[in-house]
Amino acid sequence: MTEQRESSELERAQRFLGKVFVLGETKYNNENIAELLVAYKNYVDPLDSDLDAIEDYIEEHKLWSGGNERDFTYRRNYLYKYIREKYGFTYRAIGQMFRGKHHATVLHGIRLHDDLTDTKDPVYSSATSKLRERFKL
Repeated sequence: MTEQRESSELERAQRFLGKVFVLGETKYNNENIAELLVAYKNYVDPLDSDLDAIEDYIEEHKLWSGGNERDFTYRRNYLYKYIREKYGFTYRAIGQMFRGKHHATVLHGIRLHDDLTDTKDPVYSSATSKLRERFKL
C-alpha cells in the first residue's frame, strides 16, 4: 500500500506542477518556494482525505473479502470506477486497495458498472445510492 501511495503522491505532484508551471512561466521561484509548498499542501490535502475515506469505507464494510452477494459486488464495482476515474489509479493499484484483488477483477467490475449504469439498472442504482451520495462521480 505504501508503494502505491508514494506513486499516487508523485503523480499528484506532477499534475500540480503541470498546472503551476504553464509554459515555463510561473510566479514561484527559489525565493518563494515556501509559498509553492503551501499551495501544494492545499491542493493535496482534500485528495488525501478522500482516499482515506475510501479506505475506511472498504475496511468498515469489508469490501475486500470474497463476498459475492450482489449488493456487495455492486458497491465494490462502484468504488473501482470511482477510484479509476477520480485518481487514475491502475487496475492493479485499485486491486491492492481491496487487499489484492486481481487487476482483471477490477477491470471486469468497472465494465459491469458501466453496463449497469448505461442501462439504468434499478437494482444497481439502489445498491450504490449511498455510495453515490458520498463519492460522486
